[in-house]
Amino acid sequence: MLTLAIGESLHQIADTWSVVGGSNGLVGMPPITVAGGPPLRAAGYVYWWVLAVFVAVFAVTALIASSPYGRTLRGIRDNEPRMRALGYRPALAKFGVFCLAGAVAGAGGALWAAQARFVAPGDLGFEVAALALLSVVIGGAGSLWGPCLGAAVALLVRDTISGYVAGRGALLLGVLFVAVVFLMPRGIAGLRRRRRMA
Repeated sequence: MLTLAIGESLHQIADTWSVVGGSNGLVGMPPITVAGGPPLRAAGYVYWWVLAVFVAVFAVTALIASSPYGRTLRGIRDNEPRMRALGYRPALAKFGVFCLAGAVAGAGGALWAAQARFVAPGDLGFEVAALALLSVVIGGAGSLWGPCLGAAVALLVRDTISGYVAGRGALLLGVLFVAVVFLMPRGIAGLRRRRRMA
């Protein structure tokens, strides 16, 4: 709730602050340049660059998740008092993963701004935060690939399928959210776990 409140406050500030363009947003951002080369203006090259950075960030995150630090975080999630009794410092580990999550979110925001070359004040608001939360619910928390797949499904419904249903993408996302909560409480990633346990 605190994150949503801070996001909405920043949205209102950005909407009225002329330094960041006010309600017009930040426009005219320079194109991506890789290692001092020519700017990537063609959409295809930009998409390949975004995919390469995504794969690199995903790989680093997967390495951290499978490291002893990642196992410590899972232990804290499952039984924090026990980890404290074993001599771990949960507050320090939680602060570290909070910083890591901020870095990954920052990388995603930078990729979005580099691809669109425009940042609107609405990008700080509730809608983007709700879409991220919806992606985690659909994909399934507790895995790395689940929320990525959930984000792909949410964007497919919002941007592509909504054009075939008279622009009712938000309604479809709501129905999808309710269906996932009732039929797949652990999201898409939970189906794989359930099949593994069976």
